[in-house]
Amino acid sequence: FLDINFNRPLSVIKEQIQNTPKEKRLIQIKDNYGKIHTLSIKIDNLEESSELFVIVLSDITSLQSKAEKFRKRANYDALTNAFTRRRFHELYQFEFARSMRYISPFCVLFIDIDDFKGVNDTYGHDIGDSVLKDFAKLIMDNVREFDKLGRWGGEEFVLMLPQTTVNDGYKLAEKLRKIIESHLFEGVGFVTCSIGISMIKKGDNPEDLIKRADIGLYKAKNSGKNRTIIEA
Repeated sequence: FLDINFNRPLSVIKEQIQNTPKEKRLIQIKDNYGKIHTLSIKIDNLEESSELFVIVLSDITSLQSKAEKFRKRANYDALTNAFTRRRFHELYQFEFARSMRYISPFCVLFIDIDDFKGVNDTYGHDIGDSVLKDFAKLIMDNVREFDKLGRWGGEEFVLMLPQTTVNDGYKLAEKLRKIIESHLFEGVGFVTCSIGISMIKKGDNPEDLIKRADIGLYKAKNSGKNRTIIEA
């Protein structure tokens, strides 16, 4: 936002506005009730004189609020607040390319709630939704800010861990698994999860890394559940 001091000479204000890209010509003010408004600011010369100009302020608070809602709807899963699959894939492609370019470690975890269909069948979808919401929050509360969680579909999530070796990724996966295993989910009790993990290697394309983590998850599911399996 622009920081404009309207007590300064108008010529200085005019120059500040004109030197700012149009999409960034925004200011915020607080009304008498303490509500913050976002205003767009526009400046035009009057036709009859190049020395005279008019500054127009337009309140775009409601428009910005709607735009933010649309942005959030496109990028974040409404229930769990994890990234949508589409947005996660965009972020993943970027991190994968960066890891390849700088030859830095990069891990992916596929995480799936064990026997989740039974939760829905036994307790109903409202309780199932509550479990999904708490499950995602437990993960996001226990990873780094630049680790990214996406909801892949249903009760399946994907977590990418930039600058993380497979050993450190495994330690984190086990930490998350144990946190979830010991958490008391309201209305259900205890649930567990299975995790597949893979690490980037030379010659990989983005799909290879995801596919190996998915295979690891499949093996974890078919060898007793509630465990982490590395797929090299």
